[in-house]
Amino acid sequence: MPTKMPKITPKITKEKREKFENLQCSMEATLAVIGGKYKINILYALCIRTMRYNEIAKFIPKATPKMLSTQLKS
Repeated sequence: MPTKMPKITPKITKEKREKFENLQCSMEATLAVIGGKYKINILYALCIRTMRYNEIAKFIPKATPKMLSTQLKS
């Protein structure tokens, strides 16, 4: 008998909920969800091709190693 998967519900704070309710367009909503200082650059790099950490670091030279690993983890 297959086991049921637990339902995962994201925890959204009141401030985040209000922030999303006040957005005007889908682009604003997308950027609010993605967030992060280098996330757009990381996503762009990974859309080009699959990259290892060092390749991404070379692609985004202004990102410090700590910031880059933090952005990749979240």
